Amino acid sequence: MKKNILILVGILVSHCLCPALATIYYVNAGESIQTAIDSASYFDTVEVAAGTYAENITLKNGVALVGAGAASTTIDPNGGTVVYAENCDPNTRLTGFTITGAAGSTSGGGVYNYDSDIAITNCAFVGNSASDGGGMYIDLGSPTVTNCTFSANSAVSYGGGIYNYYSSDTAIINCAFVGNSASYGGAMRNHFSNPTITNCVFSGNSAILGAGVSNNNSCCPVFTNCTFSGNTASDAGGAMRNYNSDPTITNCIMFHNTADISDDEISNIGSSPIISYSDIAGCGSSAAWDTSFGTDEGGNKDVDPVFVREADDGGDGWGDDPCTPADESANDDYGDLHLADSSPCIDAGDNSALIFNPVDFDGNPRVSNSVVDMGAYEVVCLCSITGDFDCSCGVDFADFAIFLMGWLTEPSDGGWNPACDISEPADHRVDIVDARVLGENWLQSSIVED
Repeated sequence: MKKNILILVGILVSHCLCPALATIYYVNAGESIQTAIDSASYFDTVEVAAGTYAENITLKNGVALVGAGAASTTIDPNGGTVVYAENCDPNTRLTGFTITGAAGSTSGGGVYNYDSDIAITNCAFVGNSASDGGGMYIDLGSPTVTNCTFSANSAVSYGGGIYNYYSSDTAIINCAFVGNSASYGGAMRNHFSNPTITNCVFSGNSAILGAGVSNNNSCCPVFTNCTFSGNTASDAGGAMRNYNSDPTITNCIMFHNTADISDDEISNIGSSPIISYSDIAGCGSSAAWDTSFGTDEGGNKDVDPVFVREADDGGDGWGDDPCTPADESANDDYGDLHLADSSPCIDAGDNSALIFNPVDFDGNPRVSNSVVDMGAYEVVCLCSITGDFDCSCGVDFADFAIFLMGWLTEPSDGGWNPACDISEPADHRVDIVDARVLGENWLQSSIVED
């Protein structure tokens, strides 16, 4: 018995000390990233200096690969799949790189993620191509992709930016998809998969079907606070195409997308998306709902969202036409899809949908006022007093009324308002601790200078 206890203690101590004893391998410009990865063990980190590295990379389970930043650290093998991961868990990280130069792969240009749950952050996937999944191909995995950009990636068939192929429940947070193309799913294709997509922007993507997203066969993805604008389909589904799939769409904007034949925004075949608190062109709003868009769950609008600047392809289509000497992509403008101050999408969303991520695309706190905005960007309150929930630059009875509406709620409750969770640190509950903070700031005011 004593021996067994000692063995158990030894295992626990070893496990707890592993991160503390981890090794950092440094890769300088001109050296091999793969050599460092091969030398590393679980919990180790490979730090890569700024530079361009012409090699194809295979990740190792539990090893973090960290670049000096996507603006200065590039992996460009000029062919093949750039990064491959197989049987890797969430402690396997890829962060701070530009991934480019993929070509000639059947599946997965920038990244091929097979049966892996890796974490990818702060990366740029630019100009990669493959038959399927130009930027990223995910098969049997649930990776997390955060704060990444997918631009000018292409696929011959499916998923110019990302292809979630089979049983892939990817979490995609605060990512931008611009100027990607494919036959089906210019920015994203989901097939027998249920990813969650939060605070993402889709602009200037193109496809035959589903320029923004194509959901195919038993897909139930969840889209929350996403903005789709300026995407173009040559057939149907400028923003989204659903085939035998029922996505959930909440707090989203789908406006100024186009399709040459039918369904500028959402095209459904054997599908009925569940849509609430979203602004979708042509849907008729919840007051006069067009059932061809899906199932209305209330709070929907059909009114121009009034962006700061709309996306514009310059009149010659998105991207460059390789058959002409001119560079048609030079005049592509993916717009500024922040909401203007006059936008009807401000304070028009559903706070209960904010369980997953209480910040916007820019990293600003959600619910600047008492109700979350639609789309990827929250209009930021310029006042800085804790407890000023209505952005009036003072804490008064109006704020107290908002606070009472959220009293004793948690993220899973219908009346949850994360703005009222003002304790430090936030504890994901509105209670007496938050009430004390509100009382400390009662009747304080500030003046916002222009």
